Amino acid sequence: MALVQASNRFLEPEFKTANFAKAINDQKLDGSVLRDFEVASEISCLFECISEDRCFSYNFLPIDGKAANRCQLSGSDRFVSYGNFIKEDGALYRGIQSTCEKDDPCKENETCVVDYKLDTHFYCPKNCLDYYQNGSTTDGVYWIYPDEEEPFQVLCDMTTDGGGWTTFQRRMDGSVDFYVDWESYKKGFGNLKGEFWLGNDFLHRLTASANMMFRIDMEDYKGDRRFAEYTTFSVADESNYYRLTIAGYRGTAGDSLLSLTKPIRVNLNVAIGAMVNNHTAVVDGETICREAEFKWKPELKGVILGAFYYGYMVFQIPGGWLALRVGGARLFGAAVMIASLFTLLTPMATRWSSFSLIILRVLEGLVLGVLFPCNHAMWSRWAPSAERTTLVTVSITGASIGYLLTMPITGLLTKYGFDGGWASVFYCFGVFGIVWYIVWLMVAYESPTLHPTISDDERCLIQETALDLSKMGFMAAAPFLVKGVCSPLSGLAADMLRRSTVSTKNVRRFFYAAGAVASGFLVLIAGYSLNVTVIVICMSLAGLTTSLAFPAYTVNMLDIAPRYSSIIMGVCNTVGTTAGFVSPTIVGFITQDKTAEEWQRVFWLTFVILLGGTFLFCLLMSGERQDWDQTVNKPTDGDTESGSAAGS
Repeated sequence: MALVQASNRFLEPEFKTANFAKAINDQKLDGSVLRDFEVASEISCLFECISEDRCFSYNFLPIDGKAANRCQLSGSDRFVSYGNFIKEDGALYRGIQSTCEKDDPCKENETCVVDYKLDTHFYCPKNCLDYYQNGSTTDGVYWIYPDEEEPFQVLCDMTTDGGGWTTFQRRMDGSVDFYVDWESYKKGFGNLKGEFWLGNDFLHRLTASANMMFRIDMEDYKGDRRFAEYTTFSVADESNYYRLTIAGYRGTAGDSLLSLTKPIRVNLNVAIGAMVNNHTAVVDGETICREAEFKWKPELKGVILGAFYYGYMVFQIPGGWLALRVGGARLFGAAVMIASLFTLLTPMATRWSSFSLIILRVLEGLVLGVLFPCNHAMWSRWAPSAERTTLVTVSITGASIGYLLTMPITGLLTKYGFDGGWASVFYCFGVFGIVWYIVWLMVAYESPTLHPTISDDERCLIQETALDLSKMGFMAAAPFLVKGVCSPLSGLAADMLRRSTVSTKNVRRFFYAAGAVASGFLVLIAGYSLNVTVIVICMSLAGLTTSLAFPAYTVNMLDIAPRYSSIIMGVCNTVGTTAGFVSPTIVGFITQDKTAEEWQRVFWLTFVILLGGTFLFCLLMSGERQDWDQTVNKPTDGDTESGSAAGS
């Protein structure tokens, strides 16, 4: 069945005439031939088409060795039978003028031929569904005419779910980079015969021309297929930031557009989502889309997020030395102050260049790398031996509480804050850090000797039981340095094993068992040693072995339930944080007399807990995604993903 149809082609039946479009040389329309005969000239072929009510176009072809030519009258045209419009040297094609032609000289009820009216209504396909409903059932590239502007080509899927789907995205093997800029997404990129994005402008024109349905089809390397379909789908124009309106889900892939909330950790980790991701919000059933301010690739995002730890790792041991030379309290406050200033500069550095942001993050890491050594240096002067465990543990637990408070505040500022949302995160926390520093200067002192209001009895109690500062600073810094270096290396080693023949489950078991059991033994050795050097070595090695467990328990929730990993991590962190206040209570109960034997009991208890945790983890853990985690991962190499829209 022809898609381009003419009803009431001629107002006056007794005068048969028609307007023809410009001739196209070296092209012909193959198939749909009504008659094939010889003529002396093209004008004869033209009048034969006028006389034939079913004729919509003709081919005028030379005949080798003859003065005559061939005339082929066609019941179709190059728009309806796009796939049959082929190259033919010496041929000439001409079709009846339709509204599908760009150079259309006549409109409805205008004079096209002197003394005659043309009341011709040609229908141009607006989308693939129009083609399908008029008999085209072959997948392929077609021209569509959704509006009065230039037509454009699309890939039509005529087989999926009843056919008639206009494909606007296809991803298969990673051969096309989809991490491109705004202009590329606006105009489209890739190849319709491979991976591509149709283009936001085309997508707007397509969805503005008719009511649309939206469908996503996904297939992984195992051949498992899932889909998501929405009964309402439209995209606004660029002046409205290509606002997306979508509703009416059905399918097997899960409604990933229902909630766009992601787990957040600290300032940049949260704000970077607002900086490099396009954002949506649902308002009265309409999904509003806002363009990302920065077009960073995943590799660059990883470098930016990791830049802090490059500096942080370097200053662990120097931080202990500086705390000894300058003073823990003074250095602690100065580090927070300088880091706060860097935080205030982050939006400006980010908008200047990604390189300047990386440098700034490295500097922040260098500055804040002194905090843990300074923390221990201060307690070496301020904490009585009877209260040292409680005070140090509580102060470290404060970092976890800081994370807990920072997460929701950062998320709210990202969504509702000023200057793009994400920038307000850095301004607010930068100002808070400066205010904190002012208060710190008023209340913090290097030692009890310098404090103006402390009692003599309390000063004597603290000073008589304090540790040697130099030993405390370096002892505190060494384990953190080793842990900082080895944590990423252990993650790399775990991934190398997983890429070999070792299963994910066994890799997780091995690393957790090796890390937990070995660190438990090292803690026991340190507890029975009387040599400071041996203790430092054991605690440093314990930091190394503890880092081996990171690729097991910190990643396992992504193995078993990527969709709910943020919730699982939140539960784990909540339970884990309780150790910060439970442990000092238990330790205080066991070590009432502070004897070596009592502390050895504490170390044995630590070892038993680590051993029991290892047994339970290895017994109960899994490396496979669970059935209740109904999600489909974004395709990687070997996976396919496509998005389609159909008019309804």
